Amino acid sequence: MIETIKQQALLDQIPIMSDDALAYVCQQIEIHRFYDVLEFGTAVGYSSLFIAQQCPWVLIDTIEKDPIRYQKACENKAMLKNKNVVMHHHDAKSWPIIKFYDVVIIDAAKAQNQALFERVFPFVKQRGVVIVDNMSFHGHVQAINAIKHRRNLRQMVEKINKFHQWLQLQDHLETTFVDVGDGLMIIKRK
Repeated sequence: MIETIKQQALLDQIPIMSDDALAYVCQQIEIHRFYDVLEFGTAVGYSSLFIAQQCPWVLIDTIEKDPIRYQKACENKAMLKNKNVVMHHHDAKSWPIIKFYDVVIIDAAKAQNQALFERVFPFVKQRGVVIVDNMSFHGHVQAINAIKHRRNLRQMVEKINKFHQWLQLQDHLETTFVDVGDGLMIIKRK
């Protein structure tokens, strides 16, 4: 059934994490025996439900602002009869964070990466990680100078690039770019 959710999302042109990015996230969860996961950007629930299926010991809070996507995610969760994922209809910028997490996945509005990271990082457990998806943004980040006539795209890519540069200046953080999917940035404390 998880494949059905994926295929429908692709058909509806809903952005979802790639299989290789999800496999990497699940591998990290398994290696480090992480339990508590927070995801900003539920979309239709594919990534959180996939992770919960592959790593059935995890508990996932996932946040989605869009009411239509949130509703579809809840339907998908019900279809899979999943009890490990809690879906919240809220804005990630103001959702009340009341616990600490082993893993935070930021897969929401790309222009909000830094703001969301700064907001959530105090709630990441000492040996936890933040994983930011779409750091390549379909190869545009690496080819930013080639973007001439698409102002909105260029602005978004510049914000992703600015976030990456900001991360490099944070002495207390260790960042690793992983070239899977659309590019994952793995961030943890030194």
